[in-house]
Amino acid sequence: MTRLSLLLLMLIFIMGCGMEDRLAADDTGMPSDADSDSDSDSDSDSDSDSDSDTDSDTDSDSDSDTDGDSDSDTDSDSDSDSDSDTDTDSDSDTDSDSDSDSDTDSDTDSDGDISGTCPYECVYDEWECRDQYDGALEPGKECEGTEQNGYRTKCCNPSGTTDSDTDTDTDTDTDTDTDSDTDSDTDSDTDTDTDSDGDVDNPPPLTNATDGFVTHYWDCCKAHCGWSGNTPNPIESCDASNNSLGANFDAKSACDNSGPAYQCWDFAPMRMSSTLAYAFAAKNNSSCGTCFQLEFTGSGHHVPNDPGAATMAGKVMIVQVVNTGGIEGNQFDLLVPGGGVGDFDACTSQWGTSDLGDRYGGYFTQCRKENPGNLSAIIDCAKSKCNKTFTGKDHLLEGCLWWAEWASVADNPNMRYGEVPCPAAITAVSGM
Repeated sequence: MTRLSLLLLMLIFIMGCGMEDRLAADDTGMPSDADSDSDSDSDSDSDSDSDSDTDSDTDSDSDSDTDGDSDSDTDSDSDSDSDSDTDTDSDSDTDSDSDSDSDTDSDTDSDGDISGTCPYECVYDEWECRDQYDGALEPGKECEGTEQNGYRTKCCNPSGTTDSDTDTDTDTDTDTDTDSDTDSDTDSDTDTDTDSDGDVDNPPPLTNATDGFVTHYWDCCKAHCGWSGNTPNPIESCDASNNSLGANFDAKSACDNSGPAYQCWDFAPMRMSSTLAYAFAAKNNSSCGTCFQLEFTGSGHHVPNDPGAATMAGKVMIVQVVNTGGIEGNQFDLLVPGGGVGDFDACTSQWGTSDLGDRYGGYFTQCRKENPGNLSAIIDCAKSKCNKTFTGKDHLLEGCLWWAEWASVADNPNMRYGEVPCPAAITAVSGM
């Protein structure tokens, strides 16, 4: 065999082995080189860069700006820049308000805008604002507004909202501070001259007095000065239950065929102190409403040494005339409950009892007769009768006890009298 033939045989052998290997690989169903190097690079390095730098940064820039600064600034600027920008806006607004209502309210608004004035200016050919004093770039601001000479004329916050920062802040603060402080301090000072124990001081002594004496009665009849025909300003009368008849001054007296008008109970005597009393009386030859001062001498008119009359020495009364009667010219017949009904009797029907003591002098004369010469027993007897008849009838009870205690059941005591002005306590009762 020649060398050429040998080379041909070897070439055929080699090629037969290559075909056999290819058929064996195809039988497995797997590609011989999954890396087929098509460089699809499942690394999906398509550079989509899931780093999705879409910068969604909606930058809602909520800018809470409690200063009411509407500054909503939606600014969708796809710049992830979370920029929380809480804008604490300390707004010092100290409002010292020293009541002169200065209300400083500088409203500094820490985002730089001082009360509506913009300290920045838009620089030519630039879209950002610079400080108009030092030329420093203000990164949070942009230019907007009408273009003049190629640039915008106003500075604003990002997004084009002009940051109007109206901040009305009316703060009227009326602060009226009325301070009425009425301080009425009336100081009426009536000067009734009451002692610390509530008693009223005696009036000055009379300088020109007339001798007279005192008796007592209470017949329950309508008084002479209760008729409109007897005085231009009559006193009121009362019904059987002591209710005022008001201006019915012409009502018939209970002593005149059982008329409806009785003496009102508040005309009983009033104790003003241990030495002073006020009362109402019958007196002839004197006008209704006239007042007299009585100064007791300490003696009795019928019994000069009467022990009761002796206790009255130095005591004083002021009485007002409300009635007349069959009495002497210098006699004052005092209205004293339990003091005797005298010539007329409406008390039996009004009080519902016939136990009225002696017709003239009443319980006091009766008790003197029952206890002759024994002043203490006379007083106790009179007080007992007063309490028995007048309990529940306060004015009548107080008036009856007053004569038993203050006057010591005196038997027609002597006195000196003279006309005086009427005290307010008397006119308040009579109206005269």
